[in-house]
Amino acid sequence: MAASDHDPSRPLHLDAKQDADRVVVLTPEDEDRFVRSCAWVVEATKLGISRDVWLRELHGLLSHVRAWAQKHSRLVKRAYATHRDAQVAIYVVPQAGRFDFDLSEKVTELDLEVAEKFQACPCDVLQMPDKPLAELEQLTGNHLAILIYGDGSAAQSQVAP
Repeated sequence: MAASDHDPSRPLHLDAKQDADRVVVLTPEDEDRFVRSCAWVVEATKLGISRDVWLRELHGLLSHVRAWAQKHSRLVKRAYATHRDAQVAIYVVPQAGRFDFDLSEKVTELDLEVAEKFQACPCDVLQMPDKPLAELEQLTGNHLAILIYGDGSAAQSQVAP
């Protein structure tokens, strides 16, 4: 917005229905730029997402998943958290080392539970095979950033929450 267009007495009106695909550029005081759709801005505002809220939710999510993995330790060998697209991805590695049908149902229940409980921190929970870290990184397309639960001896450069 040009300086001459700036009139703080006039509200900036964005309509979620009419402007859903309209691009909004947000420029905070540090002059960083955030480009979002109007629909995203409306949803973020409705949820009241702030950095502090999101970080509290993330910490709560990781603690919740760790407690869940401890409770299901006979089935869960490790659990990792990383980012995938614009959300958190939780990867559960079964004790069996391969896909575990008994664990699958419990992972689905956990996925639904965290989606309801941690709405400001979108998350997917998935089961993945027990592979060397380099192979897991190839499967996920990124580095597994946090080892939430399990023996870290197979994990390199993991950061505990």
